[in-house]
Amino acid sequence: MPALSPGVGTAPNNDLTEANTMSNQLKLSDLISKYRYVVVALTITMCSLLAIFFSAEFSNNHQVLNKPALAPSSNPIASNTPPASTAVITASQQHEQIALHSPSHPFTPSLEGTDIDGALQADVHGDLILNIAVKDLFDYFLNTVGEVSPEAAIGQILLYAKLHLPAPAQAQVMALLTDYINYREAALAVMNTPINPDAVDDSAYAAILDNALNQLKTLRRDYMSPAAVSAFFEMEEAYADYTLEIAQVQLDPSLSDEQKGQQTALLQAQLPPQLALSEQALTDHNRQQAALQAIVEKGTAQGFDEYALRAELEQANASPEAIHDILNQKQLQETFDTAYTEYLKERRVLVASGLVDNSLQSALDQLLAQHFPTEQMQTWAKLNDLQR
Repeated sequence: MPALSPGVGTAPNNDLTEANTMSNQLKLSDLISKYRYVVVALTITMCSLLAIFFSAEFSNNHQVLNKPALAPSSNPIASNTPPASTAVITASQQHEQIALHSPSHPFTPSLEGTDIDGALQADVHGDLILNIAVKDLFDYFLNTVGEVSPEAAIGQILLYAKLHLPAPAQAQVMALLTDYINYREAALAVMNTPINPDAVDDSAYAAILDNALNQLKTLRRDYMSPAAVSAFFEMEEAYADYTLEIAQVQLDPSLSDEQKGQQTALLQAQLPPQLALSEQALTDHNRQQAALQAIVEKGTAQGFDEYALRAELEQANASPEAIHDILNQKQLQETFDTAYTEYLKERRVLVASGLVDNSLQSALDQLLAQHFPTEQMQTWAKLNDLQR
């Protein structure tokens, strides 16, 4: 069975023939992970771009609040509805008791050595300036939930606002933050939508992701003002639309390689200038990765030899960092392959044991954790399970 490789490596096949009872439940977030590997195999850009697009949206650490939905915002900054979140209100009362994050005095271990991403600024009238830097700052601290409480993470944002903004803009930050958190919670529910793996094949991936993107667009406009949506998501949505269109072109069996190239070039020409520069840089990077991929595949076919592979990569002018990452990935692949072989034997015994429903699923979960110590390796194993 083809192995799943992190980054440069072998992409899995897409035969979903095993019964649903033999696989862990698949969610939309799992499908996105699977879809990334498909796109790598097709040498298109969805892998990197979906990582950018979804990274700040759907981690389980984003289950920050539990509150009713707000009506669509009419204020250009945020909703006129008072903040619905007890966590935001509590944080506003407690944020003066803590120090603001700095590289030398990190708010959480994960932020150690990092500067605050994003910024909050006010115009000459004392109103908050809406731009992507506001979202970046929100995400910078909200992504620490799990290490700290929601109130603590929110408190850092409000403390930053107090130190950098006049009173009117501070109030606008509090209202906008509430709207944004409500949106993120609703978005998480979309990504946890169960999907029947037996009903999903390559041709359905782009359609499912397109539907998810449209749901996210609707949610953003339900929870946030038009001005806030534009500032936070305009470029992100344009990029996501573009990558989905590219994916649909690459997955279209009726198109020749030449036609796919022509349609891809046409889509690239329609990108805004800022995105076009990013896409060109990503295309150059993917071209280099494809060259390295060919070297790795050649070495794998001949049997993994670390010294020979290193020499080949050096001759291809791969950077020391790239060589280090590739060799580490190959070692990880070897470890995974060995563990998966043993895991698969025991898994087949469990499936044939007569256990059903919750008892079988619980036993499969325990077996998965026993053989694969990291969440990354467990994800690879689940995806390989789906292909058997």
